[in-house]
Amino acid sequence: MEALLTREEAIKVLRVSASKLDKDRAAGRIGCVKLGDRVLFEPAEIRRYVDAHRVKGTC
Repeated sequence: MEALLTREEAIKVLRVSASKLDKDRAAGRIGCVKLGDRVLFEPAEIRRYVDAHRVKGTC
């Protein structure tokens, strides 16, 4: 099993702002794991989120 990422680690990996991650999480665009008060992200979910935003052609 891969280690879960904290919110701060997910922000660094994705290179997005905290507000962007929070908005996408609230909208259900990226899933999380809640353990008590902690919000954590599975690496597989980070990969799925990136794949969902993949653009074909030029960026």
